[in-house]
Amino acid sequence: MVEYRNQHYVPEFLLEGWATEGRVVTLHFESGHEEPSQSISDICSRNYLYTLPHDTALEEELGNLEGRQAVPIKTLRKGGTPEDLSTQDMQALCSFIFTQRLRTRVYRGELLESGDQVYDIPLRRDFESLLDRTSSLSLDEKTYSAVRDGKIKAMARELQNYLMMHGFLGLVLRDLDIVLAVNKTEEQFVCSDAPVVFDNIRFKHEREQYYPGAANRGFLAYCPISPNKYLILYDPFVYEFEYDTERRIQITDVSTAQLLNQMQVMNAGDIAVYASTPFREKLLEMDERAQDFRRYETIPKQIETSFERIEYEIPPSQPLPDSENPFQMMHVNQGISFSKRRSPKLSKASEKIVHELLDDSESTAGAAIRAIGIALEQFGQ
Repeated sequence: MVEYRNQHYVPEFLLEGWATEGRVVTLHFESGHEEPSQSISDICSRNYLYTLPHDTALEEELGNLEGRQAVPIKTLRKGGTPEDLSTQDMQALCSFIFTQRLRTRVYRGELLESGDQVYDIPLRRDFESLLDRTSSLSLDEKTYSAVRDGKIKAMARELQNYLMMHGFLGLVLRDLDIVLAVNKTEEQFVCSDAPVVFDNIRFKHEREQYYPGAANRGFLAYCPISPNKYLILYDPFVYEFEYDTERRIQITDVSTAQLLNQMQVMNAGDIAVYASTPFREKLLEMDERAQDFRRYETIPKQIETSFERIEYEIPPSQPLPDSENPFQMMHVNQGISFSKRRSPKLSKASEKIVHELLDDSESTAGAAIRAIGIALEQFGQ
């Protein structure tokens, strides 16, 4: 029987774009160590990230979904263009882009951090209330911490499953257009342990008001698929690209390639992945700039709970510190009002399916498995 213990949060089919005989160069930012030849099966994975040890059915179904999501990526990597992709290929591609953004260890960490800040007071009150009803017990910080951490981890897993269900379907991204950026410079593209970058350059100045996401007007999604190819999904209502008849653009300016690599570093957790070209010093410098940006731009937010108002900090809503257009061949339409729902019908359709599955399932993991089944049927598998 296959054991689905080692669960990848970046699928091997994406990492293969940088691999030679299944091995890549990796840089671990925390230690500064560069590993010149590491197996892709040993990186961007963690035991039982999505599932509990006694039930790994969701991880098995994720593998089936990845098999279909890999088809358009491999087509583009082997010389195909966006024009070669079928409607179902594009749907699978939207599913991959959205799912990949939500499934990483970095994203799980963001959920845990939010839970750590937001739910601490309500959990402590609930725990103290329970102890008050049990006179033989008193508040022990070690016991409380264990209970609290378990509840927050369970909450994060449930929330991630719920959000990934929207990712599996990919409906929210289906109104986007696609362009393939082909790198003609000597600066190879790098990948990371959080490869899909969400951005919205039009609203950086409104960061204190908005936290733009995948359903917002002006949304952009970036994903490297090899050292010389980058996928860009964009809102055609806001952006226009000067692409060729095959929906390709050529990156001939080194600074643009470096900016895309900076996006990867800004978005990364601890790991950068690349081919043979030495990048260590350059990437460490990018990571230092990323740390400065995160420290400077972290914004306090307030949430109302049933007890009181809680203030917590969130990271910047965009992966780059400026609002400059990264591409000479991309034009931004001005004077378009902000909209939290770029395509309300698609968002509502996704929410309807997800909520119906949750109502008919015993767990979020069970609902997620059913969502994968629906997605594969739509993608023609």
